[in-house]
Amino acid sequence: MDYFASTSREKRINVCEYCPERPYVELQLPTNVTHVEKIVIRITSHDQGFCDDDGLRGRGGYTWFEVNVSTPTARNNVPRRLIARNIAGQWKTQVHHVLVERESSDDDDSLPRFLDEIKGGDIVQIFPKARWQGWVNHVHAIDLEVRGKTSPLQLRDAVADVKPSYHQLDRAQRSIRLLAIHPGSGSDPVACELVLISLLQEKPTEYEALSYCWGNSGERKTILLHQSDAAAKNVQISIALYGALLHLRQSTTTRYIWADALCINQDDLSECADQVGMMGEIYTRARDVIVWLGEGTDETKAAANTIRNVFAHYQAPTELELSQGLSRGSFPLGISPVGVQFQQVDSNHMGPSILQLSRFFGIPWFWRVWVVQEAWLSKQAIFCCGDDVIEWDSVWKANVWMNINGFNMPEFEQKSLPLIWNSLIKLQELSEHGQPPLRLGLLDLVIQGLDLKATDPRDKIFGLLGLADETHSGQIPASDGLIYPSYTKSASRVFTDFTRWWIQKHKSLKILSVVHATRGRTWQSLQCTSSADTPSYDVPPTEHPSWALWHSGKSKWASELLGFSTSYHASGDTQVLSKPSPLSDKEALQLKLGGIRLGTISSIKPFFWNGNDDEICEVFNRLFDASGARRIWNNPVSSGLQLNEENWDDIDKHFSAHYGDGESDNGGSEHPSYDGAGTSDPAASDDESETLEAAHSGDEQSGTTNITRVSDDEAEMSDDINSGEDDMPIGSDSTQISNDYAEAFEAGSESEMVPDFPCLDDCLFTMSNDSVGLCPAGTRVGDVLVVLFGGSVPYILRDRTEDGEKRWQFVGECYAQGIMDGSALDGSLEKNEEEFVLV
Repeated sequence: MDYFASTSREKRINVCEYCPERPYVELQLPTNVTHVEKIVIRITSHDQGFCDDDGLRGRGGYTWFEVNVSTPTARNNVPRRLIARNIAGQWKTQVHHVLVERESSDDDDSLPRFLDEIKGGDIVQIFPKARWQGWVNHVHAIDLEVRGKTSPLQLRDAVADVKPSYHQLDRAQRSIRLLAIHPGSGSDPVACELVLISLLQEKPTEYEALSYCWGNSGERKTILLHQSDAAAKNVQISIALYGALLHLRQSTTTRYIWADALCINQDDLSECADQVGMMGEIYTRARDVIVWLGEGTDETKAAANTIRNVFAHYQAPTELELSQGLSRGSFPLGISPVGVQFQQVDSNHMGPSILQLSRFFGIPWFWRVWVVQEAWLSKQAIFCCGDDVIEWDSVWKANVWMNINGFNMPEFEQKSLPLIWNSLIKLQELSEHGQPPLRLGLLDLVIQGLDLKATDPRDKIFGLLGLADETHSGQIPASDGLIYPSYTKSASRVFTDFTRWWIQKHKSLKILSVVHATRGRTWQSLQCTSSADTPSYDVPPTEHPSWALWHSGKSKWASELLGFSTSYHASGDTQVLSKPSPLSDKEALQLKLGGIRLGTISSIKPFFWNGNDDEICEVFNRLFDASGARRIWNNPVSSGLQLNEENWDDIDKHFSAHYGDGESDNGGSEHPSYDGAGTSDPAASDDESETLEAAHSGDEQSGTTNITRVSDDEAEMSDDINSGEDDMPIGSDSTQISNDYAEAFEAGSESEMVPDFPCLDDCLFTMSNDSVGLCPAGTRVGDVLVVLFGGSVPYILRDRTEDGEKRWQFVGECYAQGIMDGSALDGSLEKNEEEFVLV
């Protein structure tokens, strides 16, 4: 059955590189969409209207648009694609017609692959982008339509899975199964056998552990599995595992490996829990850990070759050298990543290395939660990409170089290793030789694990237990029900129990702030501005407590949370008061805490920057990243190095991108005039818009055009443009605007002349007692400000009283001026203390 859906939005906004990244439009596909055949996009936009580079003016500039596919946490990421670039230095509006379809007359097979990766339930999003100071993407409207096929039912493979027959493992003997790969070669069928061993044996069978991605469960291959007490049977396994077994099989000798999909009875939840608890020991005891990255593509194979032959010789800079700008690292004479020009900003001149490394680090293995423990606990990890074998040290050196030298540009999305790998390496470097290794706490690991993917969201906790300081011994008793890796519990209950366990173990409420690192709960809203709905596949169930952590989010969103600061002591020296487990099912969804009520929020307005160095301005900049230097809201999650700390407190560039500074670094021209809401008001009317189309864009039936985009050749400016017809209008004196703004802020005025940041949320709240502070997205007038005992910051709650029972929804942390040091509790504890039941 044919499927067609469309969405459109017409609203003028300005986007610079300092703005939070959010989609302009998005369209969620029904779950029964089987495949996408065509995406059609129409964009009306232009850039800032000036460009001091004569060679670039009239060609594709540094404002552009990308199509993104937002996928559930269980699925691998789909790389973004560039779809259009605004002509550099042209103020007149342009119309970009973009067509992405399957049929192709050229040798580029990436477009059909891109469409193949879109599944039912995914969200197709269009992001406006800009890079470098002074470049501003002025978006007027975007139309998006998707065409494809649907099926009444999601069809599975007609061949039912044939599974092994398992014997029960002896928990007391710490028994595990090994997979013996029988010798074979060429077209011989893959034949294996399951063998039981005990880890308590004095000399257990030597084995290797396999680390790989399970892949698409719907794509299966067959192996022959021999069993000691039964006839051999054909067993269905994933294509990824089959490829690894085929690669590891030897021609004359049996090879013993441990592979979770076959060595654990996946249908026995009790066994799964026991084996998950032993996972750290299993990988530590293995002779080697074989990391199977898959057969690879031409790009990833080229990157693997570069990593093995070039980055093995890379000398990374020390943190001191990097922070002081003394070194970016070095290669021995005669060895370097071929073609890389560090100072060039055009992706066409960055050489193959950055592009290839991005593809390599985008391999799904690096982004799965279980593999972190598997590789990190190994005695030796051997990376196999097809027939290429790479050492971990070389992979890591390539990642360090990538973080220092890579950057995002049109037609290119930089990708390096997730942040959790950087943190583990740094701990290893800090650990003294011969001393027990330093370890991250489980909460820190869970936060950084938000960047990773997991087929089962419960594994975003269970898969990190073997690494954490509190749980690495692998001896978590089943009696510790809050943290024991039980697959009989729902994902919601696992994260709820973990949140309660952490509060009780650490006597702290810091984990409550981490809700702001989860999708839909961030300080700065990041949903599509035309539809504030959170993607349905990532929201917790309705019964999930508002105070409990969830699995969907990004570690960068937690980097500046107030609750993690050591500067605040809003509750003084009070202690956390919460009821310990065991709890009834109803009580398990509630968190009872003591505290005091400070007042009710009476208004929420934009934060007007006054340029002063007072604390609330500093906190605003850090939380909302107004300077754009921290890249909290618009940077890839993989970035592990911060190279621009000297600009953290400089918000003028962001401010001038929306309102103009009168003396731009790009040609010295003034910005066009703006309305009071911070949106552009170009002089060019809609009927003067220029339509930009590629030569073949009009023939949809021919199948010769896959993406219509603004290219260097296609976007040459016409004589009338070069003659100055499209010179932008002269704007008002922005220096005077800035002065008026500062004076109005000091006077407390809210006149229309006082600008704010139009891309940031309203966050400045006042209470009925005239106290002020900063609140996260989602806060409403009428919410209540409280201090909870044991919490370092104030919190915002919402009344959820039902049937006479006083209950509170947890909105989040906040900043309240004048009480962050605990002064709110002075002399008021006995009189105002109350119990808050969070639901």
